[in-house]
Amino acid sequence: LTTNKPSEATLEKQLAHTLGLFQMIISLFALATQLFVASKVVKSLGVVQSLLVHPILMLANFTLMTLKFNISTAMVAKTGFEMTRSIFQTSYLSSYYSLKEEVREEIKEFMEGIITPIGAVIGTILIFLFQYLLSEANITLGINIAMISMAVVMAYVIYNLQKEYTAVSSEALHLVDNTADKLNSIEILSQNGHTGNIHILIKALDSPLEKNIVKIKILEALGRLKKKRAIPTIIKYLENPSKDVQLAAVNALLQYDNIDKHFFRNAFARFSMAKSLKRLFEKSSPIETKEAIIKIMARINRHDVVEYLVELLETAPTELKRDCIGVIGHFHDLSSIKFIEPFLDSKNVGLQCAAMESLWQYGKYREEYRNRIIEDLKTLLRSKKQGENIYALKTIGTIGLHQFEEYVKKLSSSKKIAVKEAALKTLIQLQDHNAIKPFVELLLS
Repeated sequence: LTTNKPSEATLEKQLAHTLGLFQMIISLFALATQLFVASKVVKSLGVVQSLLVHPILMLANFTLMTLKFNISTAMVAKTGFEMTRSIFQTSYLSSYYSLKEEVREEIKEFMEGIITPIGAVIGTILIFLFQYLLSEANITLGINIAMISMAVVMAYVIYNLQKEYTAVSSEALHLVDNTADKLNSIEILSQNGHTGNIHILIKALDSPLEKNIVKIKILEALGRLKKKRAIPTIIKYLENPSKDVQLAAVNALLQYDNIDKHFFRNAFARFSMAKSLKRLFEKSSPIETKEAIIKIMARINRHDVVEYLVELLETAPTELKRDCIGVIGHFHDLSSIKFIEPFLDSKNVGLQCAAMESLWQYGKYREEYRNRIIEDLKTLLRSKKQGENIYALKTIGTIGLHQFEEYVKKLSSSKKIAVKEAALKTLIQLQDHNAIKPFVELLLS
């Protein structure tokens, strides 16, 4: 009698094929984790907590293998190991940036060149010991228990590293004079998962010895972290003498999506903040800062900010009125037209052009605005007054009116340097790349 029982060689071939297929699938999962998941997990949890993902999942998988060991639990454990190892590796490499640059490479070489091979040798010795000391029936159980123990120890050690990691990261901020190291330290402390990082950042921010570039970076970090206890400190820096620091403080407040809820029960805090923002708005700060200030004020109380802007249109100096017109245009509210429209007839060309820029967006609803704006701009371009030419050119560039390109090219050959510079800048805004070279040459000359 003959049987169809496969030979031993065939079984080995099938097993090798199956295991190879599984390894390929596991590698694809690991690659996908590295490409699409690892960095997001590290950003969400922070470096240390991301390191914890690996031992915790391994602990669960090893426990499952101990309770029921078969090909399915082994494959689940292997898949989980490879996927979380990608996250662990990303976090591990990121942790090196908390060290000073001059020692970073040396420590990395020590860990990868000495510690990693030693770990591989110890692991191999342990496997031989299990094989020598335990019976064949108990080897798998013994190895599983050993791996569970190692996962527990690994998780415990990593968990206790959090305070040390924060301390090492903040050391450069307080002790090192190197600005690059300080900026790197701030970047690390702005990650999630730290304990006490807000206090550390605020302490550094309040130091009178810190450079503005460091203060700006700290304000950006506080904005990303969005912790309520940092808001009073950020508000304080609205009064900073540096315009760049002021803008950083305003942008930090803009990061708080629920800033209105924070001030809902704090009427005096809201009043104090609104007062600081109004004072900053009325100073000669850049238009970008003014726009950001109005966005914050609108989040806290939209009705108050509209009332405030309308009042400024009536009482403020000319320069501030011009900025108000520009800011009101960003509301994209048709009802704002009646407040801006009168400035089209203003004798001040700056106010007139600001009104043109704000009203242009409504041309699709009221075509007469666009027709009038085009005619007024033609008049200003033909004017013999240099100031009127320059304001018209800025408005053309801001709105993006390509039909004026020929007019602008003629003015780019003007003998008046200010007009020529404004014309070349406008051509660049209109995507005329040929204007870049003469513009740079003009600036250098």
